[in-house]
Order: sequence, then structure tokens, then C-alpha cells
Amino acid sequence: MSITIIIIKAILLVAALKLYSMKKEALYSAILYSLPLMLIALFNGTHVLQAIVGGGILLTLSFIYFWLQSTIPKGNPTYSLIGVGAVLFLFIL
Repeated sequence: MSITIIIIKAILLVAALKLYSMKKEALYSAILYSLPLMLIALFNGTHVLQAIVGGGILLTLSFIYFWLQSTIPKGNPTYSLIGVGAVLFLFIL
């Protein structure tokens, strides 16, 4: 994974977190994060079916990530979830 993709993922994650803090709607934030990454995968030559399946998996996982932020109590657990989720999304997914 190149550094450029990691930077793009970080920018998208920050934008999705900002959108979530304003709207408190998990689906919009998940779409904001996963759709551009799916399009980047398509432009990089990934097969259409692979990009759609990968985008669906990423959309589901990012929706769960943002949904958990609304169900976990405010304070330290929320910041821990944001930190662990950011590491997972940036370097693994």
C-alpha cells in the first residue's frame, strides 16, 4: 500500500468523522469514506466485481464503526474507538 493511498484514506476518514460530528448519521459518513475508495480502486484497474464487493465490505465496516460511536458512552471509550478504528481503516482495510 503506497503512502499516497494512506494519505487519501486519512483525509477521507477525517472528513467522515467531521461529517458524523455534525450530522450524527452513520450512513452518510460511511458512504463518504467508502465510495471514493471504491472509485479509486476502479481507476487503478481493479476488476469491477472486486471493487463492488470490496466497496460493500468497506461500507459495512465503516457503517458499523460510525454506528458504534453513537452507542458507546461519551468520554474515553469514544476516543479509544476513534483511535483503534483509525488505525484499522488506515493500515489494514
